[in-house]
Amino acid sequence: MKLRKIILENFRGFKDRTVISIDPNITAFIGKNDIGKSTIMEALNIFFNDGIEQEDASVDGDASSVRIACSFSDFPERLVIDAARETSLADEYLLGSDGLLTLERRFNCSLSKPKEISFCAIANHPSNDGLGDLLELKITQLKTRARDLGVDLSDVNTAVSSELRKAIWHSVHLEFSERSIPLDKEDGKKVSDAINAYLPIFSLFKSDRASTDQDEEAQDPLKSAIKQVTDRMEEAFNGIKESVEEKLIEVANDTVRAVSELAPDIASQLVPHVTSKKLESLFSVSLSGDREVPVNKRGSGVRRLILLGFFKAQAERVRDDGEGFKRSIIYAIEEPETSQHPNNQKLLLDSFKELVEDGSCQILLTTHTPVLAERLDERQLRYIRKPDHSQHPEVLLADNDAVRAEIVASLGVLPDNKVRLFVGVEGKNDINFFRAVSRNLAMLHPEEYADLEDEENKGTVVFIPMGGSNLKLWANRLNGTGRKQMFFMDRDNPPPQIPKYQAQFDAFRNAGHAAYMTTRKEMENYIPLSLLRNIYQGYAGTGGGFEDVPALVARAIHDNSESPATWETLSDEDKKKKESSAKGGLNSSVASLINTDALFDECDPEREIRGWFSDIHNALHEAQ
Repeated sequence: MKLRKIILENFRGFKDRTVISIDPNITAFIGKNDIGKSTIMEALNIFFNDGIEQEDASVDGDASSVRIACSFSDFPERLVIDAARETSLADEYLLGSDGLLTLERRFNCSLSKPKEISFCAIANHPSNDGLGDLLELKITQLKTRARDLGVDLSDVNTAVSSELRKAIWHSVHLEFSERSIPLDKEDGKKVSDAINAYLPIFSLFKSDRASTDQDEEAQDPLKSAIKQVTDRMEEAFNGIKESVEEKLIEVANDTVRAVSELAPDIASQLVPHVTSKKLESLFSVSLSGDREVPVNKRGSGVRRLILLGFFKAQAERVRDDGEGFKRSIIYAIEEPETSQHPNNQKLLLDSFKELVEDGSCQILLTTHTPVLAERLDERQLRYIRKPDHSQHPEVLLADNDAVRAEIVASLGVLPDNKVRLFVGVEGKNDINFFRAVSRNLAMLHPEEYADLEDEENKGTVVFIPMGGSNLKLWANRLNGTGRKQMFFMDRDNPPPQIPKYQAQFDAFRNAGHAAYMTTRKEMENYIPLSLLRNIYQGYAGTGGGFEDVPALVARAIHDNSESPATWETLSDEDKKKKESSAKGGLNSSVASLINTDALFDECDPEREIRGWFSDIHNALHEAQ
């Protein structure tokens, strides 16, 4: 399941109902200190993991009605809630008009010990008289309701409540309204229990955590790992637990009988009770530092990197683990840049982007630093501010120039004096290709080529992924800094077809920028055929300029795997995932192997790509 919206009301600073959209991959919250970024993260922690307090109620709101709701996509198509019969959220009319599943928890924080007072779905539900409360009724009540409404039940299995509801709802022309449907009693509770098994696991990494190995908060990421593992073992464990409990009851009963022979009065007061713990509570995990040096004695940046590594390792475990259903994970990380060198900040964000690629997790960030914000797509940024004369924050999408200008002003994201060149490419894979190839060319001929990754780390080069926007690009556009810009795009279409991005290419040229179009399909077509054949056994490509290299590589990898499925039997979705993975590897690890003049001569006989990097080198020197 993917989190798509958060809805807050009467929670801390969010007194008025506030709807916050969430990107399916990465969402970054930007804003000044004490504006509400951490509040959003902690509201989610309460929703998924419980633990609300009196102080969580809005100071000037209704403390008896604190609401936290989450909307989800990618929910299970079918649920088993009644007599092993399947139903669906759509069949039970539990989806909103937006097609999402919205679950709301309401709390009374006016009590000395705050408690949850309702759990419901906010859904576009039948509103006809007598049809809006069916999920709250027992089977006998459903039968009575059907008779009262004159519903024919002759062909209905009246032992199955979902069949009864379906018959009642289908007996009339339905009217609908957006309303709260209780999920804490009768079949609503069964639906809730079924949904809970699919809800994402939520782990919050706070910015002010102690970052020590044995600190309770530092264990949170590993607790997620323990829960992931034990959830899969729960069924087998329950079988063992039941057997043990039966044997213990037998022993206890035998003991009572023996006592009764000695002291009947005492035996009559003895009642056997067996208690047990959850499987996950039986285990703990910790780490030892290098040469047994405790982690809490390492530098703060190292400690945080180690803990953030837990997030990455667990997401990879979920992604790679076996067959069947896999719960997704939401990693909420406050200020990941804390105590980190700018280079590490970039590495962290690149790692986050890799984590979300296969859809097994989402990442939520809060940040104050331009280094992270400038490298995210504008669709992934949420700007939190307080409007003039208001005490309550609002959360804005960075989807227009006015909001983008506020973000630039808030973060101070301006191209500083070090920036000499913007390099525009189509996406992250092309960025990796440019980094790898330029590094090798610079090693071979340092006087002719620049190492773009090194220049990027020094701040002289900024990559612009043209698939989305970039804060430094906005700053350049909004402030007219006049920095030199060079754009590179794939031809995609073979001649005599017009290149896919010809119009954009012409626009760049007409604006006075340097623009380049590949003569081959895409960057992967510049990787030497000899490398591809050496690395991928059975690679069927011939080195053609418009072959689909990622698809050919993905097939070669699959054919050499132990999978019993043939390439032809794979679904289009599975093929697409494998091709995406192959594309990532080609543009990073494989491209980095183009490290001799002979390999460059093989893949670039016309000196096309060497011409690109020569021009970039010259542009950097001209801008000094």
